[in-house]
Amino acid sequence: MRSIFNGFCSDCLRSFCVLFYHIYHYLSHTGISEDVKTRPREHVRDDAGHSSSAITDKYIDIELRERHLSARKKPLVSES
Repeated sequence: MRSIFNGFCSDCLRSFCVLFYHIYHYLSHTGISEDVKTRPREHVRDDAGHSSSAITDKYIDIELRERHLSARKKPLVSES
């Protein structure tokens, strides 16, 4: 059977595999970060294959940090 990778040097294949891994990893982080906004964290944890809710909670903490940072320059309005 002929592979689509025949003719590529081993360094090129290694670079491709590393790049593919990083793209996959980044996209899975993005998906999880979006999922925790709308789904129960236990469901997201199980779908992501996390062994512990503490791992999934890191994505929730990131969302809270981003929310905090985005509100830093928000003007305070006094209630009259």
